[in-house]
Amino acid sequence: MLGIGKGAGGYTAPPVPQDVSASISPSSFVGASSNGSYTTPFFNAVASNGVGPFTYSWSIDEGIVQSPNSIKTRVVLSGYNRFVQTVLRLTITDTGDGNKTASATANVSVSFEDQLR
Repeated sequence: MLGIGKGAGGYTAPPVPQDVSASISPSSFVGASSNGSYTTPFFNAVASNGVGPFTYSWSIDEGIVQSPNSIKTRVVLSGYNRFVQTVLRLTITDTGDGNKTASATANVSVSFEDQLR
């Protein structure tokens, strides 16, 4: 026979899951490169709370996101004698909790210089 769990005062309800929250590690990146193209180290999506499973979506204002639907990604930027400053955006969707979403951003900056001067 199955019963309902009881605490000291009667029925004990299961804990209510907290909504998913998102962060990016690292939260910013600054690099320097000779003119041309630069690929950043990995940025990792961090999902806290929620139910799961999670899906991930990355986007950026300027540049290319290498793995737009992965838990981690790199950013490819290009430039010639300029400073590129852009924002990397992450949206995490908790598919196990009614598709609730959370988002986070990271600042990405790369200075492109002509090394032949």
